[in-house]
Amino acid sequence: MVKVAISGLSRIGRIVLRIAAENPHLEILAVNETTDDEHLVYRLKNDALYGSETRDIRVDGDYLYFGDQRIRRFGETETGDLPWNRLEIDIVFECNGQSHHRDEMAGHIEAGARCVIACSPETESEVVYRLGSLVIDGDNRLPYPTERCSTQCIAPVAEVLGRRIGVSKAVTTTVQSYISTRGMVDIGDAPFDNEQNGVLDLFAGGSPTSAAIARILPHYVGRIDGMDIRVPMVSGAISDMTFVTERPTTVREVNDILREEAQTSRYAGILSVSEHPVVSADVIRDPHASLVDLSRTRVVDGDLVKVLSWVDNEWGYASQMVKQATRLLQ
Repeated sequence: MVKVAISGLSRIGRIVLRIAAENPHLEILAVNETTDDEHLVYRLKNDALYGSETRDIRVDGDYLYFGDQRIRRFGETETGDLPWNRLEIDIVFECNGQSHHRDEMAGHIEAGARCVIACSPETESEVVYRLGSLVIDGDNRLPYPTERCSTQCIAPVAEVLGRRIGVSKAVTTTVQSYISTRGMVDIGDAPFDNEQNGVLDLFAGGSPTSAAIARILPHYVGRIDGMDIRVPMVSGAISDMTFVTERPTTVREVNDILREEAQTSRYAGILSVSEHPVVSADVIRDPHASLVDLSRTRVVDGDLVKVLSWVDNEWGYASQMVKQATRLLQ
């Protein structure tokens, strides 16, 4: 049993709590959240997208009761003040909704946690501080990132095609839902990426995903680039990936490879495929990192390959955080 704590019950933190509470390999011993009790219980019980939580939820003194689980509740602002050593915490899910820097993550380690899995990690953080680890398949170790939802959607497909067919270069576009930093009206004094109306405007911007993929799949360094497009949608994301392959291939071969890889232990719970067309509503609460729509695969002139893959960029992202926790300390 892996002993875990959740620091920050933001959007992702609340979903992590829901998913982790159902995982028999995890024991949730503590949460750290500064929100007052009334608002905390309300936010945990109600979710406009994923529905109301049916479990009984309440706070009584220093404890959060989540269904039949009794969880120690803290409200510390400094990670180093948390009693992870006394509680023998193995893994902390850092989900406070902000970008996480190495020093902040080190506070959890100094407090006694064995490692930290953080959403919105600092780009240059080491694996112990960021959301990402090694997926183990026998004696084979595959670097697999889940540091961003678009990274976790693209990386499995990129790794598979690079290994099985060979890829000389690639460009990606991820279309995903708006985020909390986008306002419902235009914001004139915000950074340009965030000043447009989040529910009316589409906005295309640069993406850190390509750099992240190149770090964990080094053969893509200098050979992959891409962008993100934010759209007026609550959840769900689709990654449009275009690869130039090193040898001729066909739609049938590409799809057969993706079907085969999705059935391996290496990609169990990570990569999935659909034989039928997928729309965004289909991926809500899907736990996979990448759900490939095989009906949309295209190959032009033998070596120009397009693959479309989906992810629920909230539920799928949080599911991959929890999945990594069960593997990090094995």
